[in-house]
Amino acid sequence: MNSAAALAGLLLTAFGPVDIDEQALDSPVATTLTLTNHSTQTMQAAFDFGASGWRTAAGRTAGEESLRPRQTVVLPGQGRLTRSLYPLPRVRTTWAGDNQPVETASPLLVRKLGEAQPARARVAVNGILSEECWLLGRRLGRFGSEFGERPCDPSPEWMAAYDATHLYFAVVCEEPRIHALVATGTKHDDPRLARDESVEFFLDCAGKRRDYFHLRVNVDGVVLDERCTLSAGGATTPPVTDRQWESLAKVAVQRGRTHYYMEVALPLKQLGVNPPRMGTVWLLNVARNRRVGDMTEPVRSLWNPSPGGCRNPEAFGALVFK
Repeated sequence: MNSAAALAGLLLTAFGPVDIDEQALDSPVATTLTLTNHSTQTMQAAFDFGASGWRTAAGRTAGEESLRPRQTVVLPGQGRLTRSLYPLPRVRTTWAGDNQPVETASPLLVRKLGEAQPARARVAVNGILSEECWLLGRRLGRFGSEFGERPCDPSPEWMAAYDATHLYFAVVCEEPRIHALVATGTKHDDPRLARDESVEFFLDCAGKRRDYFHLRVNVDGVVLDERCTLSAGGATTPPVTDRQWESLAKVAVQRGRTHYYMEVALPLKQLGVNPPRMGTVWLLNVARNRRVGDMTEPVRSLWNPSPGGCRNPEAFGALVFK
């Protein structure tokens, strides 16, 4: 590793996070720009928000900060998210010291707010989505590319509900080539599911952004489930996974002419938690992996954009129990 690459790992630019409600986009929001110098030399950090419209609280769209070794500087900032959300605004930072300058482009870290409604009647889990909690529930969408560059069109939509024993998810995926969906995994925890048309759920019940449950369900209703823990390398390296954990999820998928409908029931006892109360907040993300026809690999879209990759708990959104 050359000296510039080694230095880059010690210079951190964090833009955000911002907690957002999909229904309140296109409104001013406050955030922070955090510059951290973990190196052993003094560094000059030149930042530039470009034409994104974002600026520091002092009104600067660009500026420079001098950071001593091991120093962190936090600059309050503000801006406006567009109604489509994408592309996410980015800040470019050039770090200069004794070595070759290091340039980074950091997207805004957003954390969406989702909600789970109480299921006041039994949920059949048949993929028809005819229960009151689904008919009256709030559909959440605005999926985008994994790193927030562009929106997903058409976007999947999802809802959540709960009762004393289960957490339920309903997902609706529009697909004009419904008969060309690819599903090769046929058995539980089949590694081939990673290349199938599928939906993934990432769920952190403790809210510590370190351990989470992961479910992948393909369009035929085959499930891969595992418990994950961040590895020493953080979100940029594969997590430590426990495939011995079983979700015991009940799943149903129905295909229509232009959409497919997925329903998932997760027993709370398998998550090791008590029934959530009104106001409880868990963390989650939802992904669709689209693979149709002769596509050799699925294309992933995420409900909450995740610059560090879909397995980055720092970029999970919030699930608020109503």
